[in-house]
Amino acid sequence: MKQATVLRAALVVVFGSCIAACGGSRDESKIAFVRASETEAGDVYVMNADGSGGWRLTRNPEWDGYPAWSPDGRRIAYDSERSGHVALYLMKADGSGKRRLTQSQGGDGMPAWSPAEGGSPSQAGASAAMSIPTCTS
Repeated sequence: MKQATVLRAALVVVFGSCIAACGGSRDESKIAFVRASETEAGDVYVMNADGSGGWRLTRNPEWDGYPAWSPDGRRIAYDSERSGHVALYLMKADGSGKRRLTQSQGGDGMPAWSPAEGGSPSQAGASAAMSIPTCTS
């Protein structure tokens, strides 16, 4: 776990990334993060916890962020502005099978999973929406 925490800090320095969510796969072999730049909105990426590899999972002109691994490690929930407002989306851990989960005209963001194995993603509580996510190990 210490290695993953150090790597998360290194991502900010090396890639100039915005890590909008901190989290790894169930076996902690992979880390999901968001990379954004002055010319591109955020997109979701995954890399190995040892710093090797790297896969861009979303490619969208609007913001995709706050990736959250499912308890079983097979899926990633995230929020996106691709529909004109923030909505929750779900994809397989390899980036395939993207689908929209919420249809409200408001904003549904910052997904979090229930702790049960195979739980379902939901919107984080109001208090979480007001705070900056932090990594804890």
